[in-house]
Amino acid sequence: MTKLNRPFQGVVNLLTLVAGFFQSGLSGIRKKFTRTNYIPVVYIKLKDLKIDARYQRLIDINFIKKAKEFKPHLVKPLSIFKRPNGDLFIVDGQHTACLAATYVEDPENFELPCQVQEHPSHFSPEECVKAEAAYFKEFNFLRNNVGTISKLRADIQMEIPSAMAMLEKLEALEVHVQGIGKFDARSPDNNEVQGYSQLKVALQKYGNSYVKRAVEINKHHITQNNWSKPLSGAMILGLTAVCHFIDNYVGEGDKGKSINKYLLDDLGSDNSVDELCKKTAGVQQDVMIAENVISEYNMMIKYHNKNSKSKLPRIGMDDNGSSIWEQWVADEIHNKDSN
Repeated sequence: MTKLNRPFQGVVNLLTLVAGFFQSGLSGIRKKFTRTNYIPVVYIKLKDLKIDARYQRLIDINFIKKAKEFKPHLVKPLSIFKRPNGDLFIVDGQHTACLAATYVEDPENFELPCQVQEHPSHFSPEECVKAEAAYFKEFNFLRNNVGTISKLRADIQMEIPSAMAMLEKLEALEVHVQGIGKFDARSPDNNEVQGYSQLKVALQKYGNSYVKRAVEINKHHITQNNWSKPLSGAMILGLTAVCHFIDNYVGEGDKGKSINKYLLDDLGSDNSVDELCKKTAGVQQDVMIAENVISEYNMMIKYHNKNSKSKLPRIGMDDNGSSIWEQWVADEIHNKDSN
């Protein structure tokens, strides 16, 4: 992000400050506005407000708990859309409304300052949701405070092709991120992924089939070896990389069969998600987690071969003595743009 130099220190008049921006190369088209361009502030009772979770962020309960009280002097007007049937939906300010509903006396009759926009009278409920989602996205991007998942949620309601494709992938994987995807309200933790950015990288870099296998391995160890819930996006990314390495460099022979069996039978009993993902953050997180998994496998093989007559193959070298691990690390897939 380009930062403009500020040639001032201390107190400065606003217009003088902005004039300095123009001198630094900022350009823009000036348009005429008056007071009538602003949305007037009205006061609306909490009981008359609604929230549409299809494009909104999930409510942060911890934020509500930590606040401990409602502070009117910090409140900014809520952004509200009025639908043709008269319902009033919060597009921005749902946490403010929840704080008030939690901590004020007589929340039924408590009023909050709001700025209300009305949908055209001919709009269907679906058109209203799309318009509100578009406003939510634009409003929050202007303030630079919308997260990746919130953007995805809004884009789905706007039927943006890339977002719809991601929704299909999540449903096919039978997982969800904050309710987006295959969501089971009875047991949401069982298939929730925490770490959407890593999951997204895994899908874009390695493809759906490898990610599907990684998800199934992760779910298996949650059930059989008490791996922590929700599903770890980082662990899925690492296991996806391992599956790609096995299929493309290890092969279907004894080595491939041995390590695939290890991934299901022994990986989770010997290691936790935190141990396998420790100190792996960064652009090569998939490679580092995969290396941890392969290292753990080879340690198990070393112990087994030392104490058993039957010998199992270690992973790393091919039959000609060449390092298949180094070949995989140098694979073009690791130069693939996953943004």
